[in-house]
Amino acid sequence: MFDDAVRQDSPIHDGVADLRLEQANREDWSAVAGPHWKDPESLYTHLSQNTNIIEAARRMEWNDVVPEEAVVLDLGCGSGWLAAMLTQHPGVHKVVAWDASPALLTDVVPAMVSLMGGDLSKVERVCAHFTPLLIDDASIDLAVMSSAFHHSSSPESLLEDLVRVLRPGGAIVLLNEVPFPVPIMLGAIGTRAIAAAVNAMTTRLTISKPGHVAADHLLYDDVLGDRALTEAQWRRLFRRHNLAVQIIDTSLPSYPRGFRPRQRLEKNLTHFVLRPQGSRERAGAGSH
Repeated sequence: MFDDAVRQDSPIHDGVADLRLEQANREDWSAVAGPHWKDPESLYTHLSQNTNIIEAARRMEWNDVVPEEAVVLDLGCGSGWLAAMLTQHPGVHKVVAWDASPALLTDVVPAMVSLMGGDLSKVERVCAHFTPLLIDDASIDLAVMSSAFHHSSSPESLLEDLVRVLRPGGAIVLLNEVPFPVPIMLGAIGTRAIAAAVNAMTTRLTISKPGHVAADHLLYDDVLGDRALTEAQWRRLFRRHNLAVQIIDTSLPSYPRGFRPRQRLEKNLTHFVLRPQGSRERAGAGSH
């Protein structure tokens, strides 16, 4: 699956292949995200009780996208809860758990797989960034990302790579994204425009407003690189890559009401199921 030169030159630590030597940035994002990412049991409790992302993933019709003997790429796997869930599907042969955090892959993912009743023998852990995606062409049956795609600094390049590594008939599933409502996006753009105007006109007052506005997204977290897109911007992004999209409203907010009240106009957790145009006609043309 991986380029031979990359595999030979990449060190292996505790069963984790580290491909970051082939990439520029070796920073461990989990250290920036906070200490709660270090304890698998408390993290599992938080994800399962204080968020709806695991339940939303369970509502996905996995039989529609998982073929027999499937090789699945869990890109930006984080703690590994989704990889663990997918190992329980009878059609899944292997899950490549791919993340830029060696700490999570080494210390958290194995424990999370155990906590969720998954099969660690089906999991191949790889430490690397999203792009360049160092995987052979047409070697993956299904690529999944949960609450992760919006962290990509190069979404166009990432989609190109995801399409490239798919086998004929394969699918990309972006789980647990939350499209920004247009009024909220306009408000966020307005406040940043006002801050920029004030900062440009006077030296007596400086308004600090994180992030920036671009033509196709709003960056609202400089540290973790969180990007927000409206549904129209999501659709245009997929259209540029000739991807047919099925949008699934899970009916679940990001957090249970008891943990955090839903914000006004906040949309539900949303899954995007993407297929390269013409993939159904090509289904079955490839082989394992």
